[in-house]
Amino acid sequence: MIALDAVTRVREKGAYLHVVLPQLLEASDLSPEDRALATEISYGTVRRRGSLDFVISFLSKNPQKKLPVGVRDILDITLYQILYLDRVPAYAAIDQAVEMVRKTVSPGFTGFVNAICRSADRSKAGIPWPSFESDPLMHLTHRHSLPQWLSKMWIEERGAAEAHMLAEAYQNPSPTSIRVNTIVASRPEVEKELTEGGAVVKHTRLLDEALVVEGSSASVGEGTERYTRQSVASMLASVMLEPHEGETVLDLCAAPGGKSTHIAALMNNAGRIVAMDKNEKRLARLTDRAERLGASIIEPLVADGTIFQEDLAASFDRVLIDAPCSGLGTLSSRPDIRWNRKESELDALAALQRRLLETGSKYVKPGGTLVYSTCTLSRQENQDNVEWAAENLGLHECDIEFHGHKPLHFRKGDGWVELLPDADDAIQGFFISKFRKG
Repeated sequence: MIALDAVTRVREKGAYLHVVLPQLLEASDLSPEDRALATEISYGTVRRRGSLDFVISFLSKNPQKKLPVGVRDILDITLYQILYLDRVPAYAAIDQAVEMVRKTVSPGFTGFVNAICRSADRSKAGIPWPSFESDPLMHLTHRHSLPQWLSKMWIEERGAAEAHMLAEAYQNPSPTSIRVNTIVASRPEVEKELTEGGAVVKHTRLLDEALVVEGSSASVGEGTERYTRQSVASMLASVMLEPHEGETVLDLCAAPGGKSTHIAALMNNAGRIVAMDKNEKRLARLTDRAERLGASIIEPLVADGTIFQEDLAASFDRVLIDAPCSGLGTLSSRPDIRWNRKESELDALAALQRRLLETGSKYVKPGGTLVYSTCTLSRQENQDNVEWAAENLGLHECDIEFHGHKPLHFRKGDGWVELLPDADDAIQGFFISKFRKG
């Protein structure tokens, strides 16, 4: 079963679900309907792993660490279907689980798996989830499937109520959004093209160039020369940079190129964009994307963003640093981050981000603009870095204004805005800050 294979690779090998699942689906002969079901089960099981493990511990006398990996993962995907899905009858999911255990693990575990799954089906309403009122930390950890360190950090940084809102929001699948390539097409043209192809498309309130593709029609690939897949929040980072025709712009951590090509479109493909990244293979993907979208003003540059290039000093009107980060704002689209990301990694990430800020600030012309963004919700990587940059790098925070509609859920401070997840705006968590040099 593809879902079982994907879930096992994520748990045991630290694989990225958004990478491994498409590979497994591509090699299969599943129908579109079965592909959609395998995707739902895979993403849902990884997203709910903490909750599912809590249920197994409640129903089983055997500590989970003593269970063979195959048994644990089969229980997870089956309990997900029983507790969170209506598409598969419980008896069918249980029968399939027993058969998978018989074939892939050992017939000796079939009775155990059958008993746990049937008990879960009977006990749906009786699972003793920790109460939010009396124990918010354990409630977020077990009921909403967050690692305990992240539950604790969000409660400490933003209070229990907002942490609870985030935990609930990240139980939902992420919307599929695309950016219309305004270099060659208009939104009505792309909307018509997708609709005629059977897609269900809606507008967002926030950006004219963004469209959301809903439901099973979300399979739009990486795009064509007329549109490209990109999150709405990441589009806002390029918009906040406010690039103009004829300017010189640096995208410091550019691959795979969503923001560089968006900046080119915002500049009407007139000016110069240097797209820097130290990963040559990822930069090659950026080049391919730029060629596909007709973004001819982009110049790829293989270089480490933390190492200062003297010949580029004070050369750019605008610099974008979309920094590597913990990705904690993307838990809907990247559910494996919940389990693969460790709290101990935040210190190193924050230090890397500060090196990027220090180097990137040297490339900005006096009076020029620097935008620093991440796709995480972590004070250490976001607000603390903004304060540090303002104190140490000769950068002055700029007030951030939304041109048009404001997001439904956001927080704002001196020189920064934090976007919180919201399905209506097709937004996941994102952070954007803006500075003026000198």
